[in-house]
Amino acid sequence: MRRTAILILVGLCCLFYNAEVIFAENSAVFRIVTIVPPPVVAGKEVVFVVRITNTGTEGWVSGEYSLFVKIYNANKNYLTETDKIRQFKDTEPGGVLTANIDFD
Repeated sequence: MRRTAILILVGLCCLFYNAEVIFAENSAVFRIVTIVPPPVVAGKEVVFVVRITNTGTEGWVSGEYSLFVKIYNANKNYLTETDKIRQFKDTEPGGVLTANIDFD
């Protein structure tokens, strides 16, 4: 159904592969550049553009974290999620990452 909304505000997740609680040293702010993706057509790819700012006190090392988007319908029922992407650069505190997350 075309009116099915893709809710990424709730579903945007950043995974840090250290098995520990994430405190201020690993903080981040997520900004969704594409607030509402263009109309979704079955079988066509959608690209979510997300900017992530490291607001913590420690740098992020490439390969130690990944990012994915969870997809929900208009009723906030979970549908699926994108593949995890890990191709990021090292990011110092205050640095910004831009991620293009593809979903088809």
